[in-house]
Amino acid sequence: MSAVSAVFTLLAGAAMFAALVGLFKPALVMRWGKPTRLKAFLVYFGLMAVLSMGMDAPPKPSSIPASSSSVASAPASAAPASVVAALPSPVP
Repeated sequence: MSAVSAVFTLLAGAAMFAALVGLFKPALVMRWGKPTRLKAFLVYFGLMAVLSMGMDAPPKPSSIPASSSSVASAPASAAPASVVAALPSPVP
């Protein structure tokens, strides 16, 4: 797990905790406006949903280049002689 994913995981967990607290005591998590249970839950649940997308961020690509020896030198359409010999001859 990368450091960025770990931070997003912690923030999403805190938002989930705030969403649950907001269901019982919305004034603890919402200091602005008139706090309601629905507002508190939707704000922090939405924040948690957005932060959860950051947890699944793809890792950096590997910096190790692929070696040319692992790539076959024969073209993809070339078949081994044993396979070609087993095929029936084409009909004119």
